[in-house]
Amino acid sequence: MQAPEGIFVTGVPRSGTTLLAAMLASHPRISCGPETHIFSEVDENTIRRVTRRDCWPVAALEYLLSLKNFGGDVVHNYGLAPTKVYEYLSARPRQMGSLLTALTELYARRQGKPLWAEKTPNHLAAVTQLRREFPRARIIRIVRDPRDVALSVNKLPWGPDTPLEAALSWKWHDDNSRRFFETDTHSMTIRYEDLVTRTRPTVETLCDFLGEAFDPAMLERAGAERHVNRINEPWKTAVAAPIFVSRIGRWKCDLDPLDNRRIEALLGDRLLTFGYPLVNDFPRAASIFPRVWEDPRLWDNLPADVRLWRRQRREPNQLNIFLGDPAEWLRRRGVRRLSKALRLSGRVLGARMTSREVCWYRDKNQPAYDFCSTIVRRVLEGSVA
Repeated sequence: MQAPEGIFVTGVPRSGTTLLAAMLASHPRISCGPETHIFSEVDENTIRRVTRRDCWPVAALEYLLSLKNFGGDVVHNYGLAPTKVYEYLSARPRQMGSLLTALTELYARRQGKPLWAEKTPNHLAAVTQLRREFPRARIIRIVRDPRDVALSVNKLPWGPDTPLEAALSWKWHDDNSRRFFETDTHSMTIRYEDLVTRTRPTVETLCDFLGEAFDPAMLERAGAERHVNRINEPWKTAVAAPIFVSRIGRWKCDLDPLDNRRIEALLGDRLLTFGYPLVNDFPRAASIFPRVWEDPRLWDNLPADVRLWRRQRREPNQLNIFLGDPAEWLRRRGVRRLSKALRLSGRVLGARMTSREVCWYRDKNQPAYDFCSTIVRRVLEGSVA
């Protein structure tokens, strides 16, 4: 097997990425430092600016020094001198991948290890870009029951306020990476629950995927915690403690039943895909328009027997939910506006003709109507059961 040019650990925050990174850092041939966030929010404008010929590598180093994580920039979090990073970048290609290896390779060299791993949970949404920059890298995704993730992330100072908001964030990350992990041959998905309850066989399988021999030191993580937690984030210190299975399935006792029903209505298909049980029964599938999952009108009115996913690919939706008012949906002017109004009206009428229920969740204070939005509004008013 050809050696990987790098190892990436990704996953929704609070899914066990730090635990997995600590295990990798305990391997005698693999180093893993703090999170870099290099690809977390980078856009095309930033890439062009950082990699311009007349700005390289000054702009690249400035970008690295601008990446702050709990008060410290990523270069100093890795314990590297900016001058050493500048020298490294000067001899490397003008691409974003060089910024990352400026940290990971120098860090690995200092530890005397031939392989580097990098762990940034939010890189889960950037796996396609990671693959372009590192064609031979191994990319590992760790998943955890989203309900346990919600309970954990809600306690963090930077986390979402409610379990539903945490579930919506989980869905966003999953939607942006699902296709990649279904098709990419150099990627792997493991479950946090397996890593905790079947630790050695899970780690051995991971080592086989990486082309490395299993080492018992990977199960003794106390020494590695200082590498993955250099900036002393208090919620990561537990990675050095013994593994406790009590963290699995906490949602069964601690999650409010309404919150659990909403999460299962939103993510039930993904829960089942990863082997997590459902408590609620949802006989009816529903579609929503527009697809604004965080709209409170949806969650304040969603019937208890309705799910927002399909059990089978061609399963028909038995409920059609419309959120807001047509004046909010029809923002284009002229012919396109009228065409969209007619398509929406046809969608509503088609649902009624096939005996599918139509629900319309709107605010009491409606915006002003014009001709096009009035058409759709009248059709909706005549179709709501």
